[in-house]
Amino acid sequence: MNRIALIGSSPALNMVCSALVRSFTPGCLAGPEQAASASVVVAISPGDEHASRLEQAFEGGGKVLVFGAPGPACASVLGLRFEDALPVTASEAEAPNAVGPCSGQSMACIQYLPGHTLGEASPYTLRPFLRFDFTNEWNNMGYGRVRADGEIWAISGRSEPAGAVALAEIVVDGDCRGLYAAVADNAKGAALWFNRPVGPLDSLEWAVVERFLCDYRSEELSCLPLLTELPYGVRALATMRLDCDEDIASAQGLFEWYADQGLPLSLAVKTSLDVTPMDMHLLDDVLNAGGSILSHSHNHLENWGRDYDGALADARASRAWFEAHFPRACPVRYAVSPFHTNRPWSLRALADAGFEGVISGIVHNDPDMLVARPGIMPEVKRDIISHSQQCMLHGDSHDDALDGPSVPSQSFDAYAKAGAIFGYLDHPFSPRYDYGWGSEERRLTAHRELVEHISGHEGVLWLSAGDCLAYCVLRSRAVLTMDPDGAIDLAGYSNHTGLQPGVRVRGHDVPIGELA
Repeated sequence: MNRIALIGSSPALNMVCSALVRSFTPGCLAGPEQAASASVVVAISPGDEHASRLEQAFEGGGKVLVFGAPGPACASVLGLRFEDALPVTASEAEAPNAVGPCSGQSMACIQYLPGHTLGEASPYTLRPFLRFDFTNEWNNMGYGRVRADGEIWAISGRSEPAGAVALAEIVVDGDCRGLYAAVADNAKGAALWFNRPVGPLDSLEWAVVERFLCDYRSEELSCLPLLTELPYGVRALATMRLDCDEDIASAQGLFEWYADQGLPLSLAVKTSLDVTPMDMHLLDDVLNAGGSILSHSHNHLENWGRDYDGALADARASRAWFEAHFPRACPVRYAVSPFHTNRPWSLRALADAGFEGVISGIVHNDPDMLVARPGIMPEVKRDIISHSQQCMLHGDSHDDALDGPSVPSQSFDAYAKAGAIFGYLDHPFSPRYDYGWGSEERRLTAHRELVEHISGHEGVLWLSAGDCLAYCVLRSRAVLTMDPDGAIDLAGYSNHTGLQPGVRVRGHDVPIGELA
C-alpha cells in the first residue's frame, strides 16, 4: 500500500507528520489497520524494537525514512555506524548577532556533496547550523536553527557510513565531523536518514525528502504523489509586502515604483495606528493596483497577546477596525503576526476571530512555525494555515558592494530551486527609524536590483500576499491517495478554474484538476 506508517513516540513525531502532510496531503498517512502493509515507514529516533519493521520495508520494495538517533540494529539497516556523542559543541553551533551584512554565522556547517540525485535536490550546497542577517532575529536565506543541545531541533550524534552513501556532512572549519544525511540502497528498497529528530523540515532542504518519497528509483520502488507548492506551470513565485507598524504613507514612493512595474505590493497594517487621510489614500491605491491589505494585529503585541483570550480580543479588534474604517478590504482573512511570534493558542485565536492564514516563522523564535511548506499546524486544531516568509529586505542587512547576487537574490534562487514561494518584506520609513536605508534612493535601488534578478528567472508569477495565502489555503484542502495500481484519487479540492497546484508522480507533473 502506497502510504506512510509512522512509528515511534518522539516529541518530534507531530511536527514530522505535519510536514509530510503539507507535502503529500493527509491521504499519505496509513490508518492503524493499514500500518502493517504500508510501503513507506517513517521513524523518529527508532529503538531496536522497530528494526524488523524497517527491514521489512527496506527488503520489500518500500522506502524507509529515519530522522534522529537510530538504535544499533536500526543503524545497521540504514548502513550507518552511529554513536550518541555530539559531533559539535554548543558554541560551535551558535552564531553571534549580525552587526552587518552576512556577519552572524555559526562555525558548524552542513555541506551537501555532489554526485547523488538526492543530495543535489538541496537548494543549499553549504549552510551554517545558524545564520543571522539582522541582529539575532532574521535569516534571509530562510532556514531554521540546527542546535547542539539534545532537543528535537538538535543534531543527534556522530555517524559515519557503513554501506550507506553520504549526502551531506557536518563540517567545522573544513574538518568533517561525520554525516548529516545519507542514503542506503539495496535491490529491493531504499532508506534515507537525517541526523536530527525533525530532519530538515524547517528548511528548503525538505526538498530532499520529497524527492526521495516521490521520485527516487521510481521505476522499481514505491512512490507517493507530491502536491507541489507552486501552482502548476509556474517555475517560481514571488510576493512582496510592507509591514506597517508605523507611518503608512511614507511607503508611497516604493508603492509607486512597484505599480509602475505592474507588480502587486501588499500592506500589513497595525490597526491601532493613528491613520491619516494620506494613509487611507495609499490603502486605496494598493488595492487599485492589485495588491492586498492584511492585518498586522491591532496592538502589535508578541503572540497577539498574553494568552488565548488576549489574542482573540486583539485579532477581533483588528478585523473590527477594517470593517469600520476600510470596508473595501473586508473581509480581511489574512494576517502577519507581530514580531513573527505565535503560539498554538495564538493561531487558535486568529482562526476563531475569522482569519484563514497567517505569515509567521523566523529563526529567532517559535521553530514549530518555521516549516518548509505552507499548511496547518499540528497543535492548532483549527482550519488556519501558516506560511513562513523570512527574507527581510532592509538597509541594515543589505550589502551594496557584494560581488555577485545579493543575499535576497540568492535566497530567491534557493526558493525557486526548491519549488517554494518566495516572500520578502520591507517596512515604511518613519521619523524614528529608516531600517538602515539612509535614503529612499538607496532603498529603491535595492528593490529594483532584486526585482530585476527575479524577473530574469523563467516562468515567475507575482502574487499579492493575500492572493498567495488564498492559494495556500485552497492547496491545504487537497487529499491525495494512491491505490496499489498507482491510480491517484483526489478529495477535498474543488477549485479547478484559477491557480491550482500540480501533482507530481515519478517525475511527472499534472494539474490537480486532471484528477477530479
